[in-house]
Amino acid sequence: MKEGTFEGVSKAETRGPARSVLLSFVLATAALCLLALSDGCFGWCPAAATSGSKPNGTPVEPSPPSSSALRAARRLEESAAGAAEPPTAAAEAAEDPASAVEEKALFPNDTSVVVNSSHVLALAGWGGFCSNKCYMAKGFLEDDCQCIVHNNLWYHWKCSKRYGHPMLTQYCDSITCGGCIYQAPPAEPTSPSPSPAARSPTPAPQWSGHRYGSHQACSSDWLDCSSTRRCCNSAMKCYSKDGVSAQCRLSCHPGRHWEDPPGMRQPWTCDVLSGDTTSFPMPSWSPKSNALHATSDAHTHTFYMYRVQNSADYPPENQNMANLAGALWYLHNEIVNNKGSRRFDKTRIQRFRVKTKSTQPLIELGLNFGVRFAFDKGRCTGPYDCQAQWDKFGYFVGCNVVDEWPTGQWQGKVHYPNAVWWSLPGTCTSQLFDHHTQTCAQKQPGGACNDPTGSGTCTYSYESAGEISIDELEGIDSFESFARNGGWEYNNKTDEGVHMTFWNNKYDDAACQWRLDHARQLFHNKYPNMATESDLPEPRCDFSKATFYGNSDGPRLDIR
Repeated sequence: MKEGTFEGVSKAETRGPARSVLLSFVLATAALCLLALSDGCFGWCPAAATSGSKPNGTPVEPSPPSSSALRAARRLEESAAGAAEPPTAAAEAAEDPASAVEEKALFPNDTSVVVNSSHVLALAGWGGFCSNKCYMAKGFLEDDCQCIVHNNLWYHWKCSKRYGHPMLTQYCDSITCGGCIYQAPPAEPTSPSPSPAARSPTPAPQWSGHRYGSHQACSSDWLDCSSTRRCCNSAMKCYSKDGVSAQCRLSCHPGRHWEDPPGMRQPWTCDVLSGDTTSFPMPSWSPKSNALHATSDAHTHTFYMYRVQNSADYPPENQNMANLAGALWYLHNEIVNNKGSRRFDKTRIQRFRVKTKSTQPLIELGLNFGVRFAFDKGRCTGPYDCQAQWDKFGYFVGCNVVDEWPTGQWQGKVHYPNAVWWSLPGTCTSQLFDHHTQTCAQKQPGGACNDPTGSGTCTYSYESAGEISIDELEGIDSFESFARNGGWEYNNKTDEGVHMTFWNNKYDDAACQWRLDHARQLFHNKYPNMATESDLPEPRCDFSKATFYGNSDGPRLDIR
């Protein structure tokens, strides 16, 4: 065999497709191994190593792979794909010195580094919806939020800081960033400001009160704008990528964007698209009333909603919510009555400060709230046809008193005073979380927004307002230890617990009122500087089936 050849094939020939495929396979395998080793796995690491379940089946909140593993894997992928040269070590160290040091330990003889780990989540399966950092339009810095995923299905942003300072966590939709509440930059920072190039504050979004104007079509934050050539948010521009696709962004630099998913890194031209947009069609959602494009005359309500939750974190959109009495009834009736376990692995009661405003068609019926639709894994399951009512009344906030329709089976059995369940419609209400897409988000935009106006797509806002654990509520240190020692929170047959009396007397008004008062006091003790329920009185759930549906309920929703 000749020198410089492989089985008689020249070096030049080995650069063909066969070598490229083989090299990509070898390097991809090496990247996976490096990821596994960096995360403490020896051998093959399944998906459950970073998200999903513990060995005993308990769901855990996933955590992204370490930055060193991501950066190392990115290096291998870049070398296989022949991508453009990434930033220099000096530039990377200036942006993220701690990560640069971490990577130097992996590549001590290398003088170049890959982009910041926050840009390369897609390599380890953390890309997808999280490739668009729409939260930066809501007044967050790039490093304030983290991409996490619920049950390997629902990607979203978890924002625990604002301008680098700790704050109550907000959970934001990965496509629209619904749930991220805008806040202007602090006038006088309490710590030295970062360099302008790395930390320039985001301009305030200027909304017209509705996501889609009644005369001109426009595209929402971070969505494709190739057809509208216009962004609803005046702080953004419509930047072209390759003459085919375009995106509403805060800024754009020509060339490859490292946050784009692998296989989709065609260079951006960053040409700004503009022009007369009146000829472009409106986005897909078509309400039945033009009044849903405008603000309403309804009163704005600000109050607390609650959610009984496991250890996973995700926004309350497309979720079953409650007031505190409704949350306690749900806990008592469905969660704590299993010996040795809590159903659905629930661990806590989350609280959200919510603002709501009814749409004009709904308030003209004399209603602030519509029917409380149920959601299963992010998809609306009724009663009846969910979308037909949203097309008629906009994406309203729904409610029902727990022992009234559509859950009248509990009539006479609920002794928690004024127990109410709520629903907050988000994007893609017809799809499970793992089927949410940008197209779906345009067709079904939901009602979440920065400040509710009562338009059809701006009926509520929310922000995290603390939580208490079920252990705190019951006064125990550890449910696992309690259960191991023979404890049973509540037995439906005996109407009492074993080694616990907290849930005794489920059908006693005084006992239920005491539990409700106890939970309220726990929230106040834990968050003394926050408004109490007395400060933010809950509006009456005024939904009426007869008023809302009239003489016809309509066809049932087919969810097969």
